[in-house]
Amino acid sequence: MRNALIIFLAFCTFALAQERQTVAVYMAGEEPQSARGAHKVLGGELVKTINGSGRYIAVDRTEAIQTQLVKEHTFQQGGAVDDAQIKNWGKQFSVQYLCIVEISALKGGQFYLDVRLVDVETAVTSKSATADSDLRDAGEIMRVARYLARGIVDVGGVYDSGPGLRPLVPGWAQIHRGSNGLGTFFIVGEAALIGGAVMAEVFRQDNDSKVNSTFNSAQRQRYIDNTNAMQNLCIGLLIGAAGLYVWNVADGFAGKRQDGVQASRTEFKITPYADSRSGGLMLTLDF
Repeated sequence: MRNALIIFLAFCTFALAQERQTVAVYMAGEEPQSARGAHKVLGGELVKTINGSGRYIAVDRTEAIQTQLVKEHTFQQGGAVDDAQIKNWGKQFSVQYLCIVEISALKGGQFYLDVRLVDVETAVTSKSATADSDLRDAGEIMRVARYLARGIVDVGGVYDSGPGLRPLVPGWAQIHRGSNGLGTFFIVGEAALIGGAVMAEVFRQDNDSKVNSTFNSAQRQRYIDNTNAMQNLCIGLLIGAAGLYVWNVADGFAGKRQDGVQASRTEFKITPYADSRSGGLMLTLDF
């Protein structure tokens, strides 16, 4: 009876091992100059997390693949590979999938990471995951690697390294995480309140300048009342703008990305301008 049980358990173990598909991890292209060690850490964490899923057996084959590419004189800085190479590596390394990782530099010290799980027989991408990160240290690299690995062993996803400084700009953090309505509300609300405060100050100064322009006591009092009213309105609008801004910042740091929403490439620009009658700064938010 005990021998039968041992044989049964051994058979189950063998069956489970056979179900686990093999994966070769390949860090494509050159490693970013400002993120030295990223390839090694990403590759190691991807292998560890993929193996931990219980669905795949992964091995980092970056060095072996790069050596093969150099021999073939087909190594490219961008890391691009063709279908024939993918199928050939599948046979060479006896794997069923190739996990290709590409890192692209973005503006502001950010990087865009794209991971694809490719079937070596068909060269078709079966799963993928993307992330944007600054890869600032080993901890951040490990976090984004784990997220990407979970994305390809479960479902594709998008990693967000955090709000950063986005909450300091009204609506930016909300739009970045996919809450376009709330983000638009903060942008329009701040613009309306601050614009209203500016107009109120303009009218206050206009009425204040007219106080001493007349000897009519009733007219003079009307200008004084208008001046005080515009001053109170301006203060009220500024308090409202400050309150809305605090709400925007708090929500920006506390809010979470909506499921299934990909990070937008939001850009905030301040550009000086001048014409024949005026000059100033132009604020542009691209998303």
